[in-house]
Amino acid sequence: MTVFLTDYESGVSDGRVPAQPAAPFRHGVLLYDGPQEYLDGIFPFLSDGRESGAPMLVVVPGARMSLLRDALGPDSAGTRFADMAEVGANPARLIALWQDFLSERGGDGPVRGVAEPVWPGRGPAELLECQGHEALLNLAFAGAHSFDLLCPYDGARLEASVLQESVRAHPYRFAGGRPVTSGCAAVDADPARAFRADLPDPPQTRDRLAFGRAELPRVRDFISDRLAAAGAAGTRAGECLVAVNEVATNSLRHGGGAGLLSAWT
Repeated sequence: MTVFLTDYESGVSDGRVPAQPAAPFRHGVLLYDGPQEYLDGIFPFLSDGRESGAPMLVVVPGARMSLLRDALGPDSAGTRFADMAEVGANPARLIALWQDFLSERGGDGPVRGVAEPVWPGRGPAELLECQGHEALLNLAFAGAHSFDLLCPYDGARLEASVLQESVRAHPYRFAGGRPVTSGCAAVDADPARAFRADLPDPPQTRDRLAFGRAELPRVRDFISDRLAAAGAAGTRAGECLVAVNEVATNSLRHGGGAGLLSAWT
């Protein structure tokens, strides 16, 4: 439901070998054309990870999970899979997913992930959220070590503007399963840029409620009814209700004493 209110040393004198720096977070894009290029790009990445003993999490749409599982065969048992169509239905949850996975690894060893948040059929609002998520990953894991995240994009079926944004969000690209610096001048230096874009227009069929200072109870009832109709319940419904109430209150206090609330599924 959517709610919308208008230091390493280079030399060591005693002969000891200096410690090697931990690899940085490497967030890379893989542009593929068809199932074979998909496998050719991802399989070496997962194979290298398996050989190094790296924990691995693959989050791709369901049909892609089956493709990768079949390619890995018995070796897929050591790799975790999740359906991006489910866990990424709200792309804002994905950074937390990777944070949880990293916290479970129990050490500073290498970690690998595959994430395909964008695929043909994602709507405009979903694409905008995914693009923001991809850019913010570079901030969220800037301090992470030895974390390689490969993000495949369907280079044959996605629009050119979507592919351009994918390059802007990824400082690396993957070749032969290994990340290399993209060398692309278009890499986004402003990860929050996507969140300053205009939101998509609400649908014409949305429910609307004009409210004033005395009508906050009506706002809460309005949202409660629509949360129930959308099947939302428990903690998530309660948190949404609190959030809407707070924003509506701020709208009254700082926005002239009136507001217009729109809700749609």
